[in-house]
This record gives sequence, C-alpha cells and structure tokens, in this order.
Amino acid sequence: MLLISAVLFTSCAGSYYAINPDRLNYTAKTDNEGVLLNYRYAVLEQQGNKKYAKKETRKGIKLVAISLTNTTEKPVFYNKLAFYSGSRAFSPLDINTIHRELKQAAASYLLFLFLTPMNLTIGYSSMPIGLGLGPGITISNMVTASRANKSFKEELLEQDLRDAVIDSGETIYGIIGFYGIGYDPLSIKIKNN
Repeated sequence: MLLISAVLFTSCAGSYYAINPDRLNYTAKTDNEGVLLNYRYAVLEQQGNKKYAKKETRKGIKLVAISLTNTTEKPVFYNKLAFYSGSRAFSPLDINTIHRELKQAAASYLLFLFLTPMNLTIGYSSMPIGLGLGPGITISNMVTASRANKSFKEELLEQDLRDAVIDSGETIYGIIGFYGIGYDPLSIKIKNN
C-alpha cells in the first residue's frame, strides 16, 4: 500500500499555471541598438509548473519570458533580431517544437490501469477496489494532463512574437525558448539584412 501511495503521489499529472510575461518583474536587462530587452529565466518553475520545468531541464530547453521596448524612432521587426547567450548566437525555437518537447505525455497515465485488478483483503473478505481506482486515476490524470497541455499551447501561441512589429516607444511581451543555453546573459542585435 505504501508503494502504491508513493507511485500515485509522484506520478500524477500537473496543472498548468500561466506565465503572463506582461505581469512579471524582470531581473535582467540589456539595451542594444535602441531595443531594450528585459528577460527572466526559469519562468515555468517560478509559476509552479513543476512537470513542465522538469522536462525543460531534461530536454535542455530554456523557456524565457521577455519584454522588448523600442527606443528608436522607427519600427523594429522581431524577425530582424538576433539573440545571443553570452557571445553565442541562438535562434528561438518555434512554438510547436517547444510544446512538443515540454508537454505532458497524457497517454503515459494509462499505466494506472494496472491497478484495476487490485483487491483489498481484510480478514476473509476481499473488495475489488482496483475496479474504481485504476480507471479513476487514469481518467483523472489524462484529463488533467490534456487540459494543462492545451493551456500551455494556448499561452505559447498568445505570446508568440514571430511576426511582431515593435513601434517606436512600444513595449511587447512574449515567451521564447532555446536549446542548449545556460543562464548566461541574453542580448540582442538588429540584423543588417
């Protein structure tokens, strides 16, 4: 029973709590070529998205909340920005890659169906508690994981900056992801062509 309890509490699906980059306090910033970049690492963990944060670490992805402020006199196109981690240039991942790599595997909760044949025996009587326990835990976890994944994808799409244009004096907010960067300072440059 202790083993089953341990499995249940460590294997349950997690909810998704929105990052809301426009509401964050940013702790790091750089100003390059008239574009002010504010950013914050570890936003999944800080918002309580433990399941997603663990996958982020395991997959070598960094999800970063950013704000970009245009202090120039002309519009700046997001797709003309080059991102750097330290001195190395990195391209932000597309939304579908981030979602695919970090989402919870709802089908993995089908393993709880193995609890279905479980019986509780007290003295000479036995009750088939697994008939409710196995399917109940399975369905509950699959629904929770599916809802969380949907909310995660919706926020990624809502915060996608891919086609953004930052007008003079405007600030925009978003979520970007990168493979293989540490926690080096981020910076940006405007590409010439």
